[in-house]
Amino acid sequence: MTLANQENLPALTGFIVVKALPAWTSLGFGEQLVLLQAHVEPVLQRYHEQVRLLMYDVEKALSSAATDIWVWESTDRAAYNQLMVDLQKTPFWGRYFEVLDMLDGARGDAIFQLSSWQFRTGVPVME
Repeated sequence: MTLANQENLPALTGFIVVKALPAWTSLGFGEQLVLLQAHVEPVLQRYHEQVRLLMYDVEKALSSAATDIWVWESTDRAAYNQLMVDLQKTPFWGRYFEVLDMLDGARGDAIFQLSSWQFRTGVPVME
């Protein structure tokens, strides 16, 4: 059994659970794109070497008030924190999207791999 190579893991992964507000959902796709390019793209460009954004559309999940989950992977905790501050200064934070929850943490591949070991072998890792 080998543990994950910790060198390739992001220093921080942030999960931001948001709800699109009527100010956003009432816009057409073209209008949304213009706003993204004007307000969000410049912020992302400042941190593109340290932070990566993955976006998940979850509004079809009827059991959730959320419409989207933004997953941020960062190699630099300070850059991630400053990016969050910069985003809060844009209309996307509060006017177009309500932030329902923010969860930040480090990835736990070692724990996953230990759990996988138990699943594959039936041998418990810890008693």
